[in-house]
Amino acid sequence: MYMLTVNKNTEPEKWDVFLKKQPYSVFVQSPEYGDFYRQMGEQAWIWGIFDESNRLVGGSLVVSVHAKRGNFLFLPYGPMFVSELDMADRTAAFCFLVKELKIFAETEKYDFIRC
Repeated sequence: MYMLTVNKNTEPEKWDVFLKKQPYSVFVQSPEYGDFYRQMGEQAWIWGIFDESNRLVGGSLVVSVHAKRGNFLFLPYGPMFVSELDMADRTAAFCFLVKELKIFAETEKYDFIRC
């Protein structure tokens, strides 16, 4: 596995281009879906995973949810990865993202993360 970095403020335009290149993508990962959550008073971020050449290789729209069962971070049908990543690299990228999300969730006082 190569070196990865995560950026929780990935540009919406860059994320949209990434999604459109994938063989399967869903509307609930789009920047517009994040806008929808913001209109409901929640927060939304695009967490991008970048390789050592700063190429976007995966990530997810992450939205906040404040509910009776607890406040949590939700990755609707995410995360997404480029199709050329093999299973070992996808697993490593997923674990790396979850590690970063966990730190963020604890800092911001979210109760859990839902993927």
